Amino acid sequence: MDDLMNKQREIAEQIIKNYNNYKKSPKERLTKAYIETRCENLQVLWEKFMDSHFKIICLTKGTDKSTLKYFQEDLYSTVEDTYCQYKSKLKEEMEARTKITKESGRPTSESSPMPEVKLPRIQLPVFSGNYEEWQTFYDMFLSLIHNNVSLSAVQKLHYLKSTLTGEPATLLRNLSIEEANYEEAWEKLKRRYNNKRYNSNEILKRLFSQKAITSESPAAIKQILDTTTSCIKSLKNLGLKSDSWDIFIIYLVVSKLDYESHRQWETEISHSNTDDLPTWDQLVNFLEARFRTLEMLEGTKNNAKSMNNNNVKQVSTKKSFHSKLEEDKGDKVKSCTFCTNQHLLYQCKQFGSKSPEERSEFVQSKGLCYNCFSPSHNVRSCHQATCCRRCGRRHHTLLHFERDQQHVATNSSSMSPGGVSKVVAHFAKEDHQSEVLLATALVEVVSTNGYSQIVRVLIDQGSEASFISENTVQSLGLKRIPVNGIVSGVGNGQSRTKSMVAFSVKSLHNSDFCVTVHAFVLSSLTSFLPSSKTSIINWPDIENLPLADPKYGLPGKIDMILGVDVHSMIISDGLLKHPSQSGPIAQNTKLGWIL
Repeated sequence: MDDLMNKQREIAEQIIKNYNNYKKSPKERLTKAYIETRCENLQVLWEKFMDSHFKIICLTKGTDKSTLKYFQEDLYSTVEDTYCQYKSKLKEEMEARTKITKESGRPTSESSPMPEVKLPRIQLPVFSGNYEEWQTFYDMFLSLIHNNVSLSAVQKLHYLKSTLTGEPATLLRNLSIEEANYEEAWEKLKRRYNNKRYNSNEILKRLFSQKAITSESPAAIKQILDTTTSCIKSLKNLGLKSDSWDIFIIYLVVSKLDYESHRQWETEISHSNTDDLPTWDQLVNFLEARFRTLEMLEGTKNNAKSMNNNNVKQVSTKKSFHSKLEEDKGDKVKSCTFCTNQHLLYQCKQFGSKSPEERSEFVQSKGLCYNCFSPSHNVRSCHQATCCRRCGRRHHTLLHFERDQQHVATNSSSMSPGGVSKVVAHFAKEDHQSEVLLATALVEVVSTNGYSQIVRVLIDQGSEASFISENTVQSLGLKRIPVNGIVSGVGNGQSRTKSMVAFSVKSLHNSDFCVTVHAFVLSSLTSFLPSSKTSIINWPDIENLPLADPKYGLPGKIDMILGVDVHSMIISDGLLKHPSQSGPIAQNTKLGWIL
């Protein structure tokens, strides 16, 4: 046994020595005959080495190989690596002298060898038992090792065990490196990890869990395109048929796109003048063109100005209830049906001073809508997504009254004569100390540059425009869009706004909800709401509900007012009424339950 191992070391030293001498050979010696002789000599030594190696393995069968110096030194791996490098260099030199150059049609000169290019060695992937890595490992090992007819079963098993760690290595630990064990080891590994059902579930989970794109972003489009393409390829590699997948994949991907990309896709398809369903290749081409366009336009001022001007046109035409933005061009305001002055009915001080019963009689006598005060329709035909903030029914809050109550607070906000918009109080208080609870919520505001901040907002379904404080705009670094308008509230209070901003609002309770908001910038919005600490409502029904503002009873600043343009998008099914007549109402929303 010792003689055999000593002989093995001598052969190993000879192979390594020959390789080192070859590397020192001058270029003029590297003729075709010289290389062929070197190659033959190397092959003879390698066959002797392999023969001795297999004999050693057979003689040590059943022995703890970790105690033998031959295996401790891992001499086989060292010599095999040298052999592969030596053989590769000889073959490269041989090919350089026999290859006919296509450009000249003449053989290369033996005295002028081709320059050597040392390519990196192909590294086999290491498999640790992660199912997501199995398919990649399986395909590469199958191509490089398993289907390589020049490798013996012993060599294949050696390569297989050297690429395994963790659980798969433990699985094959008791299989010794023998020719008969390779097929058993390979099948054992496949039975454990070649689980098509599990692998397909993991791929589909990655495909369907992609996040929706909330704003135009070339990086986000590339990510969703690359992830989807990768998942489709992985499913095909599992042998799944993909002939009829296109319509499902297209629906999934398009539903994740931002609004503008979605709109452009629908426009492109509608112009195809065909009844055929779109294909996945069509969507791929569209997305590639789309992210290239966005990359070209990203950061250009002209594009930003164009988009901002469009946004101003869309938003500046909105009416308002809580507050009204008017173009500063002397446009006429409709006359009040109560006092004939230039303001709307709900802004009329004289109308607001009347009792709810008197206001109701006046609206009925004039044939006005009980919900929005419009003379053109009745409450049954009203499309306004508003309702009474006291009881949640389909009538204006100014028309709410209770039999045991002479007068209730009817408005939640006003504009101060000094020009700074303010919400008078979170609770509108009368002499008899009844309270009107206004809906507040905590939300995450995300700017276009990725900055985010948790802010407290007032949800005012009576305001047909949204507003944000100057401090919040500066804190988030929001880009301003120039506007020139006047904000007016109940009465004659007015304030000028010179800019508006766009941003995203995300729910703290629903990770899937995100809405883009355009808001006008005001120097300040409110005093602290409520004005003083209020007692927590004793209402068991809401104890376990996710409240939009868990600290609704503590005074705090309002950073934003969300108007009716956002209100309709956040309301969800679910309405709870307090057992007492004067108690609050809990409404379910995408932001949590509001009171």
